Amino acid sequence: MLRKFPKIELGSFGTAGYAREPDYQVRGGSFTYLRDSMHAMRYLQPGLTLVLVLLAAGILARKRGAQKLAGRLFAAAAVFLLLWSWMPAAALGAWTLERRYPQERLPRRDAQAIVVLASSYYAPNPPRPRSVPGWDTYLRCRHAAWLYRKGWRMPVVASGGGQGDRVMAEIMRDALIAEGVPRESIWLEGESDSTRENAAFSAKLLLPRGIRRIVLVTEAYHMRRAERDFQKKGFDVEPAPCSYRWAEFEWRWEQFVPGARAITINENTLHEWLALAR
Repeated sequence: MLRKFPKIELGSFGTAGYAREPDYQVRGGSFTYLRDSMHAMRYLQPGLTLVLVLLAAGILARKRGAQKLAGRLFAAAAVFLLLWSWMPAAALGAWTLERRYPQERLPRRDAQAIVVLASSYYAPNPPRPRSVPGWDTYLRCRHAAWLYRKGWRMPVVASGGGQGDRVMAEIMRDALIAEGVPRESIWLEGESDSTRENAAFSAKLLLPRGIRRIVLVTEAYHMRRAERDFQKKGFDVEPAPCSYRWAEFEWRWEQFVPGARAITINENTLHEWLALAR
């Protein structure tokens, strides 16, 4: 059964800056998001951009007297925005990316290293003096630490380049240590700025050491592209996804009301499919 993740207040974090949680892994479910200065998407959000384009086209059509065309454009924008912000549609879209990775499957134990990929971060903001991992980065690190504690005793590579005042790999190291991974077991790859670069710079770090079989940790919706990029660099990849977004939909009545979470999921899903098409 999926466990609900409790609300975490940034101000209650310990000295390392991370909350202590019970010994279970998060695989979706319903949780409260940290609402703060999180730096996540740095690319154009095509879904909302399309809504703006449709609205602008409708206004232009109305000014030129094409009332019927304007009405159709406005209706198209409204319908699209409804679907784009509707959780059932978002869960279905995420499922198209996540369905190839069964939730109950665990990676083989003959891998040589765990590689966990960075995502977002929270910028310094009083009383927090420096950047800490964003919610998705934290979930990835916690899952990697869970694997380590449960028997996958091997080097853990934190992969992520410079963001804000700190290197993501260093931010992730703090989270991994807070979750029980010894400092000496954590290797840093701090040059990458994209999934493709995660794979490229991890290859420079690991392949010369004879490490090809890896457990790859990222969120389930992102795993398909990450697995592809790492395989292209010569790795034998054991996927270890976390935080299944389709599983967030639990048929509660409030999830049928349009909301911002669905927009975020849909934007991420579309971004992944566009990247996979390249």
